[in-house]
Amino acid sequence: MKELLAQGLEKYMSNEQKTNVLRENLQVMILKNLSDRGAFKNLSFVGGTALRIIHGLNRFSEDLDFSLSNKKGFDFDGIATGLADDLDKAGLAHTAKKGGKGEVKFLFMKFPGLFSEFGAGRLKAENLGVKIEVDMKPPEGWENETVLINRFYIFQVNCYKLPSLFAGKLHACLYRKYTKARDYYDLLWYLTKKVKPNYDMLSNAAQHSEKKKKEINAQNLPVLLLKKLESVNFKAVESDVAKFLNNPEEAKLLNLETFKMLLKNIS
Repeated sequence: MKELLAQGLEKYMSNEQKTNVLRENLQVMILKNLSDRGAFKNLSFVGGTALRIIHGLNRFSEDLDFSLSNKKGFDFDGIATGLADDLDKAGLAHTAKKGGKGEVKFLFMKFPGLFSEFGAGRLKAENLGVKIEVDMKPPEGWENETVLINRFYIFQVNCYKLPSLFAGKLHACLYRKYTKARDYYDLLWYLTKKVKPNYDMLSNAAQHSEKKKKEINAQNLPVLLLKKLESVNFKAVESDVAKFLNNPEEAKLLNLETFKMLLKNIS
């Protein structure tokens, strides 16, 4: 397994680049483990990591996000225990912390020593981490599909269809209580791809988080987005997101003028 972890690492890479590659290789291995254990009978792969691994987003992602699409027989503790056992057998030393109540469960795994072993850490004490998070009560209206991933292995996962993934990202952009730079890079990606969002899911998500009836459609979404975008500090966004990009120069496109130009792509 450690031979697979080293794939894509080059001597000339910066510490940040090596960290991104190592973490993503770990993410793929964890996804394969979850697939082998039948976890995708219950879970749908969502979020930025799904966008990257399945749809080729040009930025790296830190977390593995899932939504509970089938409650019957779901055993979060069993999945976490099985994953930990398999990592131990593969010789990957790690620590794990489970948590979360109600709507979100998480498993945060740290891999001490991997940084120094692969020459990626600035300090020997640094640990590589991967967080697995499950939304136990996702908004209704999502649409699912089954896809094959071909990275080290060929395996199958369930994930949200692209319009539903876009709805989740739009909800984050509109209603997240703080600025997360990666949201706006992902928004840029969706708008350039001219993806039509799943408006039913988006409206349900907004109603759930804002605790009042919300109907979002093709007519009012550009207005809502523009109002939000006008409040964003894009200089800070550009600086924060650049370290996660294959091509850091793309971060310079994250500005209000670019988004105003692209809002016409919403349908």
